[in-house]
Amino acid sequence: MMKHDLIVAVATALSPAAVSVIRLSGKGAALAAGKIFQAYSGVPVPALPPRVLTAGKIESGCARDEALCVLFPEGHSFTGEESAEFHCHGGVALTLAVVEELKKHGARQAEAGEFTKRAFLNGKLDLTKAEGIADLIEAECDAELRAGGHLLAGALKKFCAEKLNLLTEILAECDAATDYPDEYDGENLRSRTAAALREILKETETLLSSYNTGRLIKDGVQCVITGEANVGKSSLLNALTKTERAIVTDAPGTTRDLLTETIVYKGFKIHLTDTAGLREAESLPEKIGIERAQKAAAGADAVLEVFDSGQRSVVNGQLKGTENREQVMDNGQLKEQNRNRALCIVHCALKNHIRVHNKSDLLSDKEKSELRRSPFSALDSVIVSAKTGENLDKLLDMILEKAAVTDFTGGLILTTVRQRDAVKRAADALTRASADLIGSSVPLDVAYTDIKDAWTAFGAVTGVATPETIIDTLFSRFCVGK
Repeated sequence: MMKHDLIVAVATALSPAAVSVIRLSGKGAALAAGKIFQAYSGVPVPALPPRVLTAGKIESGCARDEALCVLFPEGHSFTGEESAEFHCHGGVALTLAVVEELKKHGARQAEAGEFTKRAFLNGKLDLTKAEGIADLIEAECDAELRAGGHLLAGALKKFCAEKLNLLTEILAECDAATDYPDEYDGENLRSRTAAALREILKETETLLSSYNTGRLIKDGVQCVITGEANVGKSSLLNALTKTERAIVTDAPGTTRDLLTETIVYKGFKIHLTDTAGLREAESLPEKIGIERAQKAAAGADAVLEVFDSGQRSVVNGQLKGTENREQVMDNGQLKEQNRNRALCIVHCALKNHIRVHNKSDLLSDKEKSELRRSPFSALDSVIVSAKTGENLDKLLDMILEKAAVTDFTGGLILTTVRQRDAVKRAADALTRASADLIGSSVPLDVAYTDIKDAWTAFGAVTGVATPETIIDTLFSRFCVGK
């Protein structure tokens, strides 16, 4: 396929709507548009004023409509190529008929992401901006919009461009020192270069540390609800999602498999997963469900350890009906006979676990007060009621705190594995180069190679040095027409 051949696609959703937008890009876009569109002014399409919506009618084959047409000259369009758009009524059959008529006049169906890929290849945007566009299109919450908006605005591109310029200057001076050794103080050059690289490395490591937040913003916080059978896990899921998604019964073991629902809270996505109750399994399906519950909890960003506070009121500082740590541990090992119940207690001390005392509606004020003063109050815990909604907002706040995403208000951040891997390569190369320059045992050309690797890695972030296969994969994320 030729790089500049004429492509066409529907840019809006292919469903009944008020308006459909059909895009053309490539050589001959204006001529092809003129084959099916006549402006009411009588001006031929190729002569229409650029970047101005012009009213007229489409008359070609089955495609007949009153519509608008706009032209974008080469160098002044999204793709950088000669482009045209039709804004017509949003019927599915009408929209497809317009596309088919344009195909008869030299256009071919665009591939997924081909318009944006052409914009990249023609220098209209870099890979980080392209990823920003994809993030904005796919965004399901405010945090994703902020992250995608900063990518589109060029925050990451600016960072990498600055580092590329600094490394270019360092490489140029190393080249000069190699060609004219008598004009450079070797030790001074090594110390100055090492100091400059350490400063770049410091900023790079700070950027690299942002990926976990970027991942949580983009993929959402994975929160697993676990605990013994019949403590109200499914009721809690239903209360947090405000649905009747999970089946709730008095019979233990109702939930056998993982059940996940997604909510948006304070601009962040939270994926809540209900799991099988932890107990001695009575059947193979239940055993498999418990194993899946434990596996899900092990990989979660936040885990809610749910307890039935109505059954386990506090008596003399002990949780009635629940063993304490000493009772379930034997020389540092979980007692096998209490293993499932022990998991609910011991895990609560883990960094990403929250102890949730459910069914607070069954407790008196005195019992709630005693529960807050119990030995477990030192752990991250909250008293809630799935029935009345008590403290559910507080629980959601604690989930975001556990995932460490509450402070994100926008800014420079890594949101994709591709970005993270490239920045990690840059950080590793800078670390090696800095070590190379300490003392004089390592030749300067070895450090030069590592500095060049860092330069290449930063270039890969923006697309200056990115393999074609990675570029193809990135743009395949886009829908047809973008």
